[in-house]
Amino acid sequence: MAFISAIKHNLSKLTTFSGRDRPGVFWPYAGSVLGLLLIVIMISISAGTDGVIEQFEAFAAENPDAVHIERSPGHYSATLAPDAGFMPDLSGIFLPMGGAGLLAIILLAAATTRRLHDRGLSGFIALVPVALLMTGAAIFSTLFSQFASGEPDLMLFFAGFVNNIAYLLCLVLLLVQLAGSSTTKPTQHGPIPD
Repeated sequence: MAFISAIKHNLSKLTTFSGRDRPGVFWPYAGSVLGLLLIVIMISISAGTDGVIEQFEAFAAENPDAVHIERSPGHYSATLAPDAGFMPDLSGIFLPMGGAGLLAIILLAAATTRRLHDRGLSGFIALVPVALLMTGAAIFSTLFSQFASGEPDLMLFFAGFVNNIAYLLCLVLLLVQLAGSSTTKPTQHGPIPD
C-alpha cells in the first residue's frame, strides 16, 4: 500500500517544487517512472530497427555493389562500402526515445527537487545532468547529419565524448545524493516530513 500511496503523492505534486520527501516516498515513484522509460526505449528500438532494415534493403536493391547483406536464422548483417553515401533515417528510434526521456524528466523534476531538499540541498543541482544530456543530444544529432553528408568533425565527436563522460559522472553523483540519508532537522526547505 505504501507503494501506491508514494505514486499518488508524487503524481499529485507534479508542479510542487517546494518541501521535502523521504526516500520511501521518492524511490517507488522514481523506479516506476524509470521502469516505464526503459520499456518505451525497448519498444522504440525494436520498432525502429525494422524501419532501418527496410531502408538498408531498399538501398541495397538500388545499389547492389554498395551493400553486402548476410541473412541467416537469428542473424542479419549489412555492410556498406566506404563511399556508399548512405545513412539510414534513425528518427523512428530517437524521436520516441527523446520524447519518453523528456516526459520522464518532467515527471521526475519536482519529486527529485523535493528529495534533494530533504537532504538539505538545492534542487538546481539536478539540472546539471539534464543540461549535459541535452547538449549531448544536440552534438550527436549534428554528428549523425555529418555522417550522412560526408566526413564528420572529429573535434565535435571528441566534445560529445567528453560531454557524455561528464553527464554520466554527474548522473552518478546525483543518484548518490538522492540515495543519501535524510537530514534529521528542519532546513530552509521545510520541517522534517512525516
